[in-house]
Amino acid sequence: MDTVALLPLLARWWWLIVLGTIVAGVAGYGAVTQVPRTYQAEVQALVGPINTDVSLDASGALASTYADLATSQSVLETAIKRTGSSLSTVELEKATTAISNQVTRIVTISVESRNPTRAAQLANALARRLSVLSTQVDSASKSVLDAFQDQPEYQALELPARDDIRRAANRVFGPSAAGRLTIIDPARPPENAAKPVVPLVVLLSALGGLLITGIFVLFRESRSPSRTEPPGSGFEAGSTPRPDPEPEPTPEPEPALGFENAAPERPTRSLN
Repeated sequence: MDTVALLPLLARWWWLIVLGTIVAGVAGYGAVTQVPRTYQAEVQALVGPINTDVSLDASGALASTYADLATSQSVLETAIKRTGSSLSTVELEKATTAISNQVTRIVTISVESRNPTRAAQLANALARRLSVLSTQVDSASKSVLDAFQDQPEYQALELPARDDIRRAANRVFGPSAAGRLTIIDPARPPENAAKPVVPLVVLLSALGGLLITGIFVLFRESRSPSRTEPPGSGFEAGSTPRPDPEPEPTPEPEPALGFENAAPERPTRSLN
């Protein structure tokens, strides 16, 4: 069916097509407003220092490790306890998404919840727990640091000097700076819901109503007689018109009966 053929169709059924589209859009909006809204909060953390005085390849590789640790059992339990959430570790694991970028060394942790404030609290709690884990030292290094600080020479120093020496010792015997996780963008309660996307649902519903109404109109037209020819035209839509009948020959007039052999009339003479 070409565009020219569709114009009469639209002229007859435009009101039904518009009505079907509007009704479907309103129905979709009414349905989506009944669905509970879900909010998503995310926090971003940087692995390693900002400058390039250490190997960035090691920091990039550790970013994937931290992303996996974000959904580990111990990290989830700590976040639940700190926020007082009623979620179980299984539910929080399903609501949590952690991704990493080995080039930028950014770890993004996202948490979904029906409460926007609780979503931000859980995301920040997970990131803080990973940050604490990144600064923890092993037991052997901790024993060395404690024994160093117990030395009388160290205790005899002034407090500012001891702080400087302790920071230097932590850099040497503590965890590497390449593995340190620093929160650079904490999560905030989102203002808009992540699910469901109301405009998208309304648009898809309206398009569905348009499609269904269009199919109905085409089906109705296919079952109805053609309206392009006036009634009594002699053929239906899709049939071949019949040729006009040839005109019958006009009969020649017949001569009057009884006069075929009549003699010609003689002229009358006048008598003087």
